[in-house]
Amino acid sequence: MEVGVGVLADADDTLRRSFGVWTFSAQAIVLPGSWAFAATALTIAIFGGGAPVAIWGTLGISACLCIVVACLAEYGSAYPSAAGCTYIASQVAGPEWGRFCGYMTGAFHCLGGLFSPPAFLIVLSQLLLTCAAIFHEDYVATRWQVFLLYQFWNAVALVVLLYGSRILPLLSSIAFVFLAGGLFLTIGLLVGFAPVKESNQIVWFDFQNLTGYESSILCAMLGLLGPVYGFGPPHFLLNMAEDVKNPSRNIPIGLAAQQIGSTIMLLAFYIAAYYTVLDYDALFESTFPSIVGAVYLGATQNKAVTLVLLLIVLTPAFFSCFGYFLANIRLLYGFARDGALPGRSWLSKLDGHRNIPTNMLYISTLVNFVLGFIYLGSSAGFSIILGSSGIFYCAGYMFFFIPTILTRRRYIGNGTFKLPFAVGMLFAVFTVVFEAWTMILYSLPPSYPVTAENVNFTPVFLVAGALLSLAGYHSYGRNHFQMTS
Repeated sequence: MEVGVGVLADADDTLRRSFGVWTFSAQAIVLPGSWAFAATALTIAIFGGGAPVAIWGTLGISACLCIVVACLAEYGSAYPSAAGCTYIASQVAGPEWGRFCGYMTGAFHCLGGLFSPPAFLIVLSQLLLTCAAIFHEDYVATRWQVFLLYQFWNAVALVVLLYGSRILPLLSSIAFVFLAGGLFLTIGLLVGFAPVKESNQIVWFDFQNLTGYESSILCAMLGLLGPVYGFGPPHFLLNMAEDVKNPSRNIPIGLAAQQIGSTIMLLAFYIAAYYTVLDYDALFESTFPSIVGAVYLGATQNKAVTLVLLLIVLTPAFFSCFGYFLANIRLLYGFARDGALPGRSWLSKLDGHRNIPTNMLYISTLVNFVLGFIYLGSSAGFSIILGSSGIFYCAGYMFFFIPTILTRRRYIGNGTFKLPFAVGMLFAVFTVVFEAWTMILYSLPPSYPVTAENVNFTPVFLVAGALLSLAGYHSYGRNHFQMTS
């Protein structure tokens, strides 16, 4: 059975296509915020196996994600829509199960999309307060200060997206320039100012277990969370299909650019950081909001250089955060536009002049405000928020990869990018296994023994999200959700 490229319905509600192939590729590279997330989660890899797990794990996770991305590139090329994976699931699952699978994918990914921006806001807030703390040794940032700055960034993002969405391609290009130039400058400053370099043996081969777990396997799995956080979910670009020209061709190009760019940035950062950091005890005792401040200060022994290095991380993260928010809002907009939620016309209202679904933007900003209190109330708040978003995305993937396998790719459309049948089947099976394994990673307590302070509530959020999604489908989505995005 041949299925053509998905056709977008409701042309009046279609977004303006403001991204060309080059600006879209730049947006793809800066969108995940790889550098900022990897820097913030650096201690995860230090505890969980050390430098070898971070470096070799980055290569391993990258190889696995290349397979996942190849599948997403094929599906996104065949079915370009602002609804992204939601629309894909509704198509590849076939007419009998398409409505249910599309709704469940959309529900899980919308839950993930609600948790993702707060994690980025926390990273930005921690980085900025770390810049302030570099020259004030007695200053110790508190969670409420991070929370206040978090709410400030949330308001800034609202204003930029509301009044400056047209210049987002330009902001993406600026962020890309900062990333490319900053990468070489960071390596040069770290290597040039570091008084002593770590040995090759420690950086590439010595495994260390500081998690408290007796099992080296569990320790390494925890360490791999660092690269996993750094790469982030690979599907965000699919939700920008109506922002880019010729999406059937350019979405696969953008996904390839994102994967290559993230791999290079993560490897360069981890290698440079671990060669120049010698005193791990100083990192664990650091009072900086972001551990990367202690990494850079310990490596260079120079406060001015440390501030420059922090700004190199902060600046592209600041610019890319708007594109990150936009992709999440497009996801929520696409799901609401398909009638998955009550109040479809209000939720999916599109401001044609500003090129933004304004009501969905307001809702997202409000959710960001509320979720900030999770960080304020728990020392593990950042891990809870970031892990919950990741596990929701993984769960959502299952509702179109498993049907693809069960239907033997019968409903895969013909886009510009197409995988051979055997390759597509093999890649889909691998993706299901990989995403299930990643869900286990997100659910592990960060250290042992497990206490009230370090307990991981991510599985609780997953179960609650699954029950909420099922209830939403049976009470509303079953009769109102459409598969015509």
